[in-house]
Amino acid sequence: MGDAFGRIIDEGRQAFLGNTWFPPARWWKTDLGEYRYRGRLVSTTHTVGFVMALRAGALQDLPALGPELSAVAQAQSAYVSQAAGHLPWPGPSFMNSITLDAFETRDRRSERHFNRIFDAGLPEKMKASLTAFQCSLNVLDAMLRDDDNPASAETVFKLRYITLYHVLSSLEKLRNQYEKELGTASRSLLAAMLDHPVSTEIRSGEARHFRNTLIHYTPAEHLASKLSTNAPYYGLVEACFPTRDFPSLQAAIAEHTGRMAALMDQWSGA
Repeated sequence: MGDAFGRIIDEGRQAFLGNTWFPPARWWKTDLGEYRYRGRLVSTTHTVGFVMALRAGALQDLPALGPELSAVAQAQSAYVSQAAGHLPWPGPSFMNSITLDAFETRDRRSERHFNRIFDAGLPEKMKASLTAFQCSLNVLDAMLRDDDNPASAETVFKLRYITLYHVLSSLEKLRNQYEKELGTASRSLLAAMLDHPVSTEIRSGEARHFRNTLIHYTPAEHLASKLSTNAPYYGLVEACFPTRDFPSLQAAIAEHTGRMAALMDQWSGA
């Protein structure tokens, strides 16, 4: 992931910087777009490029961008139609509560921006990766939290759990690799995220099988006999977390998503 962001950063600089005919104006050129919702960072052009596999130049080439986004949307909609086309539409979702006026954008010079976020001991590609984690958590906490449709509850829970699982796993790898280069404040914030009891619970015991089932839909063989068609998530929560039921884990995951998002915002410092 870090190497992919390194490439995206380099491509963005080549596409957007150093190409103004008036040399003094080059200082004001930018190569990083930032998107906020109600003041919370929810995406950047680097993150969009990574998630959607877009080349850097496509973001400024509007005639080419339309067809590229259309092709991605068609592929995604075909998949969703095949997987869920026969299911009844449950009604409004978080999309209905989004206020377009709450979005704001800002263009930045990535080199200056990366110098002031997260930790000086981290390379740019890791800061861009951390920004993607920050965006994912903020989307869940600032946007999906407004979805109060009961039919969405299990899906929102699933998105929160999978996101937390992978963010925490990645932060653990980052701590193992860069801890000696990090400042005291960064180590403290990482400890607050990684060593919290809910973080430990998400990644311990049968949690790996829980995550695998949420993604791949096929439970581990030793869990199948414990499942029930009459329970939320077929009793998978109780099978993997003996001290939990679906409502208690759902509440813990929702609260921890907000906690993690706030800590990532704090660490970013931007």
